[in-house]
Amino acid sequence: MSTYCQELKHKITYGDPFFILIPEGKSGGAIVSFEAMNRVSESDRLTEPGLGTVAVYAADSTYSMGDTYSWFDITKQAYLFSLSEHTFDTLFPTSKALFES
Repeated sequence: MSTYCQELKHKITYGDPFFILIPEGKSGGAIVSFEAMNRVSESDRLTEPGLGTVAVYAADSTYSMGDTYSWFDITKQAYLFSLSEHTFDTLFPTSKALFES
């Protein structure tokens, strides 16, 4: 299975950076593309994780499915920054819905 951006609903091209968003207190995360992450302004990027924040990690996969990453073997890499709950709710409503069920 190919890796899709869970926010913008498009395939993530193999070789392009992608990210995992993990709300504080959750064990899983949402996969988002570079294009989705570019909507976050520098001023909305928090340097420290905290209560009610969503951590942003670089992601990687060692397998490709042609021109996209494989859904299998996706790994969380380095912590990059956090988002406030408000920023996450505003810019990533589809990803937020994944955690509400």
